[in-house]
Amino acid sequence: MPCRIGISMNPDRRRREWGRVHPTLSNWKVLGCCDSKSEAQAQENSLARRYGCEASPGGDGKEIAKWYVYYFEF
Repeated sequence: MPCRIGISMNPDRRRREWGRVHPTLSNWKVLGCCDSKSEAQAQENSLARRYGCEASPGGDGKEIAKWYVYYFEF
């Protein structure tokens, strides 16, 4: 089953957005929380490689903020 790793400052909102794109979204998990966007982006990159998931750099928001790393299958 395909999967995606991403980052967001608001994982609940992001889950709803992805649910519209992928109606079969399942197994949503918040994998961790970081204090900066760059730290979260590094985790996203590493986890996407490890698990073979889709990922894309980005996410709008401040560098210094609570960022969450999430995972889902579709």
